[in-house]
Amino acid sequence: DVELDPNELEAVTGRLDAIETLKKKYGPSIAAIHAVRDRFAATLESDVGRDERLAAIESELITLDAAISADAAALRSGRSAAIPACEARVAEELHALAMPAARFAIALEPLDEIAAHGGDRIEFRFSANPGEPERPLARIASGGERSRVLLALVVVLSDRRDARTFVFDEIDAGIGGATAVAVGARLQRLAGVAQVVCVTHLAQIASWADTHYVLRKYDDGGDTTIEVVPLRAEDERLSEIARMLSGDTKRISLEHAATLVASARSGR
Repeated sequence: DVELDPNELEAVTGRLDAIETLKKKYGPSIAAIHAVRDRFAATLESDVGRDERLAAIESELITLDAAISADAAALRSGRSAAIPACEARVAEELHALAMPAARFAIALEPLDEIAAHGGDRIEFRFSANPGEPERPLARIASGGERSRVLLALVVVLSDRRDARTFVFDEIDAGIGGATAVAVGARLQRLAGVAQVVCVTHLAQIASWADTHYVLRKYDDGGDTTIEVVPLRAEDERLSEIARMLSGDTKRISLEHAATLVASARSGR
């Protein structure tokens, strides 16, 4: 009693062939094929609204760019206002650090694009002698000059910086006497807000330290070894400062060392 419809048989067979083809391409089951279809539909829907979303993003970028530009301009204004006072205070510190003719300047140069630290490149400029123009500090200053400029900067900005560690080397180059005492006093003041490590050959600077280490060199004929030795006892510290003063540990050298240490402690 069954009525065979060749057209219907052909349609069903074609549908089954199409389903088998989809299974081979997208998954082993009808559910897998449906999942792929849903993903394609979502992608199509996303593409249809692409222009509207791009327009919204571009509008947001314009708003953010204007805000960043305004912030960069405000930062530049604040920097410009702060520079004169900073330059003057650093110059005062440099004059007290045996650089009476030193000049210090801060230059703001606009960047092509706003960066993480604003829209300006900041350059420190320096002149150590009268009649010489101020040039980039990084290119013209000696190691000792850079150390003293760094010391002046961190002293001036000590109340505006997070506590950290500062390492000074060659800061005693070309100085002595009262100037060395002034350097030691500033290092000690800075040590109140940060850790200060200073390599020095001057007893006037070493006398201000809270903790002392001495470098001792050993040569066994083949290898040279440098040992860092902590000086924990008071007599050890005084003996080393005495050697820095006169090369020996005679009574008069020890008395001078004790006077230096006592003077530094009374000045804290």
